[in-house]
Amino acid sequence: MNKKIHIKIKELRKINGFSQAFIADKLGVSQKAYSKIERGDTQLNLEKIKKIALILDLTAWDLIDETKEAQDINLNGEFNDKTIPLLKQLIENQDNKINKLQEEIIFLKERLGER
Repeated sequence: MNKKIHIKIKELRKINGFSQAFIADKLGVSQKAYSKIERGDTQLNLEKIKKIALILDLTAWDLIDETKEAQDINLNGEFNDKTIPLLKQLIENQDNKINKLQEEIIFLKERLGER
């Protein structure tokens, strides 16, 4: 279900109807170098991901988020029916992590107070 970022980039490029040469030109690299990105032969840093996202009119999160498939990304920038539940789940997961960390802090403070 989850795809690697290079596969998602390739699918989104095709959905947008862009050629590899077009994306490569916008990135300031050769078509051959861009082809390596789509094959997964090139490690992407955050700056490169941001640039690719900008070219595809997306956010970097759209590319990084492993829960989003290429076909699920709404290219006009609006939320789709699947986005809101995913965001709610992400928020719930983060809230759970925060609660566990707060419990751990309380435990550690109590333990330090015992000494």
